[in-house]
Amino acid sequence: TMRHLDCAKRMLVPNGTCRAIIRSITKVRTETRRNVSMQMGLPQKRIKDSFVLRKANSTMLVATLLGTGRPIKLIYFKGTRQLKRGVKSKAYGVPRLFLGTFISTVGNGHRGVFKRKSDRRLPIRELYGPGVPQAMAEQKIQQSLRTTGFKTFRTELHRQLTKVL
Repeated sequence: TMRHLDCAKRMLVPNGTCRAIIRSITKVRTETRRNVSMQMGLPQKRIKDSFVLRKANSTMLVATLLGTGRPIKLIYFKGTRQLKRGVKSKAYGVPRLFLGTFISTVGNGHRGVFKRKSDRRLPIRELYGPGVPQAMAEQKIQQSLRTTGFKTFRTELHRQLTKVL
């Protein structure tokens, strides 16, 4: 009986810790999405699929949040508009003028920001802004990620352990 209680505690504590880790990393993902979208000047729906969450389990009490994906097309950023001298966009969080560029719809219906490779009409190449991994690597976002994670984990761990024990 006493031995069974001790065994149950040994199983319940990792399970409670696992639940606390999962809740914390989920909250961190939400907060990071919010911060990255604000920093990049993008709607959250554009970067939603760029976050990969690997959840913890009771045998491996580690969870990871990864930012994946390629650079995002310049046309998707907020404030992207055509001016006489080029296209103005807030791709890096601040308004920037890309000289000699233009917004166009190509043959297949894709709309984008393009720049000519030479003085001739074609070829043209599409311009991109930063991707989610580059934005997540910034110091300000890393710091907010850490503070949110630690704060949430502390409160969740306390809640889960009092619930189980």
